[in-house]
Amino acid sequence: MTSGWSCFDLGDGMLAEPRLAELLEQLPKADTAHALFLRRRFCALHCQVLLYCSPALARWARSRGAVECARPSRCGLELLRGSEQEWALLGAPSAIR
Repeated sequence: MTSGWSCFDLGDGMLAEPRLAELLEQLPKADTAHALFLRRRFCALHCQVLLYCSPALARWARSRGAVECARPSRCGLELLRGSEQEWALLGAPSAIR
């Protein structure tokens, strides 16, 4: 069973902005709910930028080079496009103990 989620690995944070801007410009104006989430993973000397696309954007994302991925965890995500209701796509937040 597939999750329907897609991910772009935009690479190093210092170099990711042009590709991110290009993807945002190409984003379709859809009537269906869709969301883009951004995660910056900080490693030793650089930052890796990942762009997650909700299942409603699967066809669009994969036609632009995204790969299928598991539904991302909420931790460290930013909602880049979509309404606040799109957080529900990620399921309930985990309880912190």
